[in-house]
Amino acid sequence: HFKFERSTEEKPAVTESIRPLPHGIEVGYLIKMCGDSETEAMLKFLQEKFSSVGQKTAKEIIGKFRDMHYGREMKWEIPELKGIKNELELGFSSKGLSNLEIPTKAINRMKNRLEEKDQITYIEFEEAIAESLNSVEDSPRDRLDGKSQKVVRDIIWNRFKETQILYLMGLINTVTDSRKEEELVRRVSSKIVRILQRKTYRGRITKNELEQCILETNNRNDGRVGGSIGEVSREKIVNGIWDELKIIEDPIPKISVLKKNKNAMSNLVTAMQLTDVRAPPTNCLSPIGIDNIESGMRKEVDAEFFSSNSREAIAYGGDPIVIEAGLAYGGNLEKESSIELVRFANRVPLVYQQGGCAITEVVRNIDWRNYGLDQSKGKGIPRGPMSLVVHIASTNVPFTSESKDAIARIPVMEVEIEKAIRDVSRKLKKYLQKRDAFQKQKLKQDALSQILPKIAERVAKITEREMPPVDLVLAKIIGNVTISRVRKGDKMELTITNYTGGNLELEITEITSRTPTKISEGLVVDIGEEWFIKWSPKIKKNESKMLSYSVDEDAKFDIDIKGIEKEKMVLDI
Repeated sequence: HFKFERSTEEKPAVTESIRPLPHGIEVGYLIKMCGDSETEAMLKFLQEKFSSVGQKTAKEIIGKFRDMHYGREMKWEIPELKGIKNELELGFSSKGLSNLEIPTKAINRMKNRLEEKDQITYIEFEEAIAESLNSVEDSPRDRLDGKSQKVVRDIIWNRFKETQILYLMGLINTVTDSRKEEELVRRVSSKIVRILQRKTYRGRITKNELEQCILETNNRNDGRVGGSIGEVSREKIVNGIWDELKIIEDPIPKISVLKKNKNAMSNLVTAMQLTDVRAPPTNCLSPIGIDNIESGMRKEVDAEFFSSNSREAIAYGGDPIVIEAGLAYGGNLEKESSIELVRFANRVPLVYQQGGCAITEVVRNIDWRNYGLDQSKGKGIPRGPMSLVVHIASTNVPFTSESKDAIARIPVMEVEIEKAIRDVSRKLKKYLQKRDAFQKQKLKQDALSQILPKIAERVAKITEREMPPVDLVLAKIIGNVTISRVRKGDKMELTITNYTGGNLELEITEITSRTPTKISEGLVVDIGEEWFIKWSPKIKKNESKMLSYSVDEDAKFDIDIKGIEKEKMVLDI
């Protein structure tokens, strides 16, 4: 049997139960939640039944639901009403109401009411017509019954049609960058107006219906050049018209009523998906943690590079999900075979059905050649000395079957898995680029270290001067950092010169066996038989910094430098 020692003695935190999350919830589950709820108001229902939903978020969800469920109302341009009396009398005659005659004062009231505003919604239009026809100024015999008033409304409403088509044509040309073909713009505008003039929900339209108007117009363009609207223009037109519409303030139905309407439930689910909700709480999960992933890999794998990452929690099906990834590269890992892929779900290793797992599919679809690994045509499991760990923590992991051997392919999860893997892979790419740069620099340095001494020796012999310090010259050519220590009596001087081409922030610790005094810019830590002198110098490119202190002549020294790779340091101490 196999035995794996723990890399930590820290126990996982105790998990807590949470309410469902609004993102990722399904219609059927939402209907069930509505059926189990005793709350009737949607605002209270959203706040009480879902995690990460406060009053502000709940109101935003309701606003989006209102737009999808009710649509918005068009604000109509007021048309000319000249000759409307004759048109109304003809309308009465066609409906078998030839004996009716609308009073002139009622027509004047309608004109005055409508002309009070530049634009009007259908609801406001209905109110204006009703108030004008039911005025207390009229005698009972002059008042029209309900059927007759409907004829008046329909006839006057038809007057709005052409005015509104022209209004929409101007709006479409305003919001698009280039002027579209006039016939095409008229067809789109006419189709929108036809929807707005339907008998049910008159004057109202949804954003989806606006988009469908343009798509259907494009489908009927018969392949004519300039006879269609592109995706960018379509988005601008839809958003431009939508912003001009008036938000409907109709009361939201009670939860007990909404649950019986599947379309309304679907709209509510969509509204929740479209609303930004803060990241779900993770106190109900038990992720491994980036430190534990890395320490565990260091314990099991002899590699030269390690990286780990944990993504912010997402939601699927109303449940929180955390994706974690770890990577080990180089060392004793097999170079010629495929990488080692280790999958976990809620801390349990997934041993079987690797080929049918979403994690494996994501790994196959990443172009690993960008990260320094071999891969045939940028597809499939890559080859190279690498071990990759992916862990999924969730209250409801979507497995492919009851055996729980593989993760189901859920798009939102695959996106997060890929992001987690790419996060650790980018760190590997930087490491390999840096390693390759050091190797090239080392080759250059080795070549120069063989040539420069010979050149320096010849030059010194010809000029009859002392041979220059070759190491310091080499450091300047290669772009390294030189650190030199010089004693002047009881004074020690450390000189750091930066030839790297960039600014440096170093952490330098000088360790001495005797008590230091007269320290420049540093701090001293006494640990008994040794003293630590700590400096944090900032050195600009091509500049030097001198650090000094005094100490007895029989003192011993050691130095530790952080902030620069060892390969880029030239020590003369």
